[in-house]
Amino acid sequence: MNKNCEIYLFGRKAICPECSGLLTSIGDMKYYCIDCHTTFNVIDTGRNDSKVVCEIDS
Repeated sequence: MNKNCEIYLFGRKAICPECSGLLTSIGDMKYYCIDCHTTFNVIDTGRNDSKVVCEIDS
């Protein structure tokens, strides 16, 4: 089962909620952590413009 989380966006970069590492965009709706190698799929917009709700791929 995949879990959901919110990530904070800074342009095309973001902060990983799992390890606080750097997330980088790997497509229109995906982010990849360069530190813990977790992939996040965007599933919804967040509460404001600088957040998105993501599903963590396991």
